[in-house]
Amino acid sequence: YELAAKKLTELIARERGHRPARMLLGRVYFEMDEFDMAEDIFVTLNDEDPSFAEPAVAMILLAMAQDDEEKWEKWVVYSYELNPNDAFVRNQYLRYQERPDGTMQPTQLINIRRQIYDSNPLDTENIFLLARLYEVVGEDAAAEAMYKLLYEDMADKIASGAVLAAYYDRTNQLDKAEALILDMLTKIKDKSSAYLLWGKILGRRNVARGLAAFDKAIELAPEDYVPYDAKSALLSRNARWQEAADVMGECLEMLEALPPIEQPDATLRANETKERQRILQGVSKLRVRYLIEANQVEQAQTLVDEMLAADSTDHEAIALSGVLQARMGDNDEALVQLTRALELNEKFTTAWVERGRIYLTKGDFYRA
Repeated sequence: YELAAKKLTELIARERGHRPARMLLGRVYFEMDEFDMAEDIFVTLNDEDPSFAEPAVAMILLAMAQDDEEKWEKWVVYSYELNPNDAFVRNQYLRYQERPDGTMQPTQLINIRRQIYDSNPLDTENIFLLARLYEVVGEDAAAEAMYKLLYEDMADKIASGAVLAAYYDRTNQLDKAEALILDMLTKIKDKSSAYLLWGKILGRRNVARGLAAFDKAIELAPEDYVPYDAKSALLSRNARWQEAADVMGECLEMLEALPPIEQPDATLRANETKERQRILQGVSKLRVRYLIEANQVEQAQTLVDEMLAADSTDHEAIALSGVLQARMGDNDEALVQLTRALELNEKFTTAWVERGRIYLTKGDFYRA
C-alpha cells in the first residue's frame, strides 16, 4: 500500500485533475487505516463534483470503519439521493430507515425488500432483514418462512440454524426449536455446536436440561472452551458461583493440557499460540470472578497475585484485585486499584461499574 500511495501521489502531482488516481489514492489510504487522509480526498472530490457518486459511497464505508453513526447517516442519505438504484447504497438506506427513528413505515420497507428478494432470491442478508421486518409487523408465518428459507438455502447450517432457533426461542416455540436441533444434527459435522445452541435455549427455561445439553457439547468437543464458558455462564446466572468456578477450573486444565500448536508457518503458529494464551487468561480471570462471588477470596487472591506477577500492568487483573479488596472490606484500597486499572485502560467498563458501586456504599452519590 505504501508503494501504491507513493506512485499515485507522484501521478497526481503531475496531473492534479486526475480524478481516478485521486479516488484510488483515497481507497489506498482507507486500506492503510489513514482515515483522515482518505476522508480529505473523498470530501474534496465530492465538493468539486457533487454529482460524482463514488466518493460519497466511499464515505459510507469510511464512516462504518470509524463507527461514526452521524457521518454514516449523512452520507447514506446523500448517496441515496444521488443513486437510489445502487444495490449497496439502497441496502444502507434501508438499514437507515429500519431504525426506530426511521421515517418509512414497516410495510413500505417490506415492499422494497420483497422487490429485492424477487429480483435476487439468493441475497441472504436481504432475506434475513425481510424476515425481521415481518416479525416486527406481526406477520409470524411470513417471518418463519423467511427464516426457514435461510436455513434451507445457506450452506452454513450452524449460522443459519442459530438464526431460526433464535426466532423459535423468541416466540417460545420450543417444539419447533427441538425439531430444528435434531435436523441440524443430521446435517452438520460439528454436532457440539447444535447442543451448545440447544443448551442456551433450554437453559432459560430449565437449568438442568440446559446443563445437560452443555455437557453433551463438551463431550463431543472436549478441546473447545466455548461449551465450558456457556455452562459456567448458565450456572452464574443462577448464582451457583462455586460450580461455575469449578467448570472454569476444568476448562483451564483442559487448555493447559493441550499439545503445542503444530503449524509450519511461523507467523501463523505465533498468532495461534497468542490466541490460545489470550483464551487461557480470559478463562482464568472469569474463574477468579466466580470465586470472588463464591466468597473464596483466599483462592482468588492467590490467582490474582500470580497474574500480577506475570504482568503488573494487566488492567483486568488489577481491577480484580480491587474487587477482592472491596469484598474484604477495604474500600479505600479497592478504589486505588480500580482507579489504577482505569488509568491503564479508561474504557474498561467493569472497573467503572465496580468503582461506582463502592462510591454508592460510601454514600458518595455524586461520584457514583
